[in-house]
Amino acid sequence: MKRANHKHTLHPDTILKATRNGETITAANGRRLAELLGCSHTIVYRILDPDDYATTVFGWHIERIGREAAL
Repeated sequence: MKRANHKHTLHPDTILKATRNGETITAANGRRLAELLGCSHTIVYRILDPDDYATTVFGWHIERIGREAAL
């Protein structure tokens, strides 16, 4: 039986934002953001985990934000 990995589950009212040198990219989930950045979604979720090793990917800083903040 496959276990659910709740560690990387995002709430539906949360989106992701990546910033680098004044440029911003937003996405509804880690897979979409990874696609836009050209990296693995695993890396995106690892950056969001404060106990993990990575803080950026290709110079992009990634964070969770509310949908209202992105509109």
